[in-house]
Amino acid sequence: MPELLMIALYITGGLVLLFFGADWLVQGAVTLALHLGLSPLIVGLTVVALGTSVPEALVSVQAAIGHQGGIALGNVIGSNILNIALILGLSSLILPLKVDSRIVKADVPLLTGATFMLVVLLEDFHISRMEGAFLLLCIVFYVAGNIMTVKRTSPEEDKIEGMEIPEDSGKTLWRDVGFLILGIVTLGFGANFLVTGAVDLARIFGLSEALIGLTIV
Repeated sequence: MPELLMIALYITGGLVLLFFGADWLVQGAVTLALHLGLSPLIVGLTVVALGTSVPEALVSVQAAIGHQGGIALGNVIGSNILNIALILGLSSLILPLKVDSRIVKADVPLLTGATFMLVVLLEDFHISRMEGAFLLLCIVFYVAGNIMTVKRTSPEEDKIEGMEIPEDSGKTLWRDVGFLILGIVTLGFGANFLVTGAVDLARIFGLSEALIGLTIV
């Protein structure tokens, strides 16, 4: 029982650290990018968009370093299933969603294509470094394409509501750097705790790492 309690603390603590770490990371990165003169539009399409995926990324990287490929893959697939089925379903249940047709025409086919590509890559039950580099290149092209599309269709709307540099920008610069560093460190510990707890849980109950990644992680 003490071991199960420690596992529960590791998993719970890891999730809490990931939550706060992601918030601090995005907060620090956004304001720091604005201080450095980056366009609010570009910040919104890059730092904010990618920052929300940092917790999942670090958990999968931590799992890969520990040779727990099942957790790394299960985390990715489980997160996407949760986002579509639970989050989108719950949001629609609370209030029916009206979706921009451009999203359906542009992003949904890309989502379908990405899913199909993952199936193809996993045909041999192995993702090589070359295939990993290809996936990273795909996200670079995706983000760059989004930026160019938005700037081309709405060049005058280079502002995002709520994204403004505070008047005392000089005083807050170091605070932003502090939030950024704190977020990275917190995310690192959170990912380590969560993966450690998940691996121990799988070991005790004889569960596959992929199942743990799909559900808990």
